Amino acid sequence: MATVAVIFGGMVGFFSALISLVVFNASWIFALGVWSMAGFGVALLLVVMAVTPRREGHALEAEHA
Repeated sequence: MATVAVIFGGMVGFFSALISLVVFNASWIFALGVWSMAGFGVALLLVVMAVTPRREGHALEAEHA
């Protein structure tokens, strides 16, 4: 899961950097910072979501009857 999160984070970071360069006319060094921070943030968020336990849903009473 971590590998997929890092790949997805890198792609999101790349497109964020591209948008910051084209739309917001940012400098190259700022776009590289956006790329690394956005990619790291998305990858970290995906890894945290993958390792946190899920809440159990409400069981239907008919299933346990």
